[in-house]
Amino acid sequence: MYIGMTNNVELSGIRAGMPYELRVLADGFLPGYISVTADEWRENPHDTKTPIDSAKKKMVLEKNVELQPDPNAVKKDDKQPKGGEKKDGKKKGH
Repeated sequence: MYIGMTNNVELSGIRAGMPYELRVLADGFLPGYISVTADEWRENPHDTKTPIDSAKKKMVLEKNVELQPDPNAVKKDDKQPKGGEKKDGKKKGH
């Protein structure tokens, strides 16, 4: 599911009490991952004996991910495009 392009995302309308995994993508960065376990939804995290469907759940979960720069990403100020082409579009040595 594609959620959007922004620095902050609010995901609503999903079922509480379910596990979720999200992949976070941004140009120039390595992918980041966020996971939510079913038990993280519990209002009382110590009450793991009550089935998750019956347990009182949190209304909001908040997660953050810090993306790491991709060392192989082309920087905007790089003058040399990938693929060995010169700026004029011709291959090197031709």
